[in-house]
Amino acid sequence: MSILKRLRWFDLAVVAGGIFLIVFLQLQSEEEETAEVEAEIALALFSEVSQVQEIKDLASDDVNATDAWAEWSGTPEYYGAFASAPTGAFGWTTRYNSENAARRGALAFCGQWSDECELNAVSLPTDYAETDDVTMSGGSTSYYRSYQAAIGAKAYALSEVGISRFVHQHRTREEAEAEAMTNCSDAVADYVTDKPLPDWPCQIIRSAARELLSPIADEQ
Repeated sequence: MSILKRLRWFDLAVVAGGIFLIVFLQLQSEEEETAEVEAEIALALFSEVSQVQEIKDLASDDVNATDAWAEWSGTPEYYGAFASAPTGAFGWTTRYNSENAARRGALAFCGQWSDECELNAVSLPTDYAETDDVTMSGGSTSYYRSYQAAIGAKAYALSEVGISRFVHQHRTREEAEAEAMTNCSDAVADYVTDKPLPDWPCQIIRSAARELLSPIADEQ
């Protein structure tokens, strides 16, 4: 083989090796970046079975309030709360994504009829423990499992009001995050329309550029 041919083969080998190295480093960097984003927000998942924790008696024996209380307390669903006032006003929430949001929501619903509303009870998962991590409702937890199994660039957006949305099979993480936020925000806007509720914006709690080979465990 002539020296010229040998040099050509050598050049091709160098080029091929360089391309392989670039692709390998890019994939490594992407996997590390994905892992960082996946672990960016701590997430606490609890049992989907809930129980009522009473705080104080109803402020009124109004039949509408007592009937609503019986209905709400009879079937607790994840994070919820019940509030009432001496005037007979009441308000309740259920299937919210956090205890704080459930409490504020119940007081807000009751507060549209009275400024004397007090919290009577909350419903919490049976294994709930106070945490600063992001939590979610039973329905959202089940929905989140679908996100975990999804492929391609994906993102999961969540609001404390109990609404969440995820998208997948996008080309980039940025596209997935933007669409997930839009879908979640639109759903929250529809829910809070004509309701005296605080502003609960959506947030991205998970996103990934591609499917992880070793998904991060979220259970605590």
